[in-house]
Amino acid sequence: MRRLGVLLLAAGLVLSVLPVAPVGVGAQAVVTLSFVDSSGNNAFTSAGEDSGIRTVQLKASVASAPSSDLQVTIGNTAGTATGGTLVNRNAGLPGASVRNECNVGDYCFENDPFRLIIRRNTTSVTSGNFKIWLRSDRITEAHETIVMPGTASGYTVNSATFTINDQDRVIKVNTSISEVFESGAGAFRTFDYEYLYRFNPRAVVGGVTNNVFTASTSSTFGSALSNMRIKVDSGTASQSEYKSDNPDVYHQQNSDANDPMHATIAARSITSGIFTGIDGSLINFTLRVMRDRIVEPDEVFYVRVDVPAGWTAFRTPVTVRDANRAVSLTVDTDSNMMGSQDVIAEGASGSGVSVSA
Repeated sequence: MRRLGVLLLAAGLVLSVLPVAPVGVGAQAVVTLSFVDSSGNNAFTSAGEDSGIRTVQLKASVASAPSSDLQVTIGNTAGTATGGTLVNRNAGLPGASVRNECNVGDYCFENDPFRLIIRRNTTSVTSGNFKIWLRSDRITEAHETIVMPGTASGYTVNSATFTINDQDRVIKVNTSISEVFESGAGAFRTFDYEYLYRFNPRAVVGGVTNNVFTASTSSTFGSALSNMRIKVDSGTASQSEYKSDNPDVYHQQNSDANDPMHATIAARSITSGIFTGIDGSLINFTLRVMRDRIVEPDEVFYVRVDVPAGWTAFRTPVTVRDANRAVSLTVDTDSNMMGSQDVIAEGASGSGVSVSA
């Protein structure tokens, strides 16, 4: 409500009382939300995803104290990070203590506030401690944000933002190979029951040299990563180092003689050179695909590197295309029996057997 100017005449002097804008109008009508540490005094706006459970507070501030209590309602979180829900792993166990776990998403809140009240004649309030459970998803990605918005009658509310810093130290095998075939398509040499694929780590296509296999990291590091051997892991397709196990694919990787492919990434580099032999030569990556004579869906195995301590291997999928065709057996008779026939009487006339694929 605008107060009228008043002119006072006294001893020939004129005193002017200017109009005064109430709190909540114009530039003063802003509430700023921010994350602070457990003391309530220091900004706390980011943490690494591997840092576990962090204790924080939410602070609401205004430039000028309101003349009456101001309620700020906290809304649903937004941002690029995915929120989860705490799960009590001991739920339903008589006498068991609570054992919470954040097992979905990038983070979970515990006891986070749903409203804050800035008391009259004060300019800020903190929520008291609550917890952010940070969860490492082992995915190489950009840093992600938690945005906590709010509303307050007559005010614009600036949201609080907390950044989750990605800390995944991941080494990935990059390959142009996405599939192999039980039929032996593209194989260099075939046998009755197995097909041999030899992939040169460097291919020349149209006069341009391409690296078929490289290794890359998710972050910079202080010293070189060397002698990282390429590995093959089972997926829905089984993998073994030995043919006697009858796997879907096998790659002998138990000795330098049979598995000479290694990669070295120089310090502070993001992408390596190609995989080479231990003497630096361009050696083939050899993979045998077994034809199991089973009609089944396409299967997947994974290629990775045997990473140093403190790193995580990203497993690159490769599909094994099934090549087996189903064969059906049909028995036809001229008998008056209804339904399918699995028995033909001796001497029955007009009986026939057909096979279709």
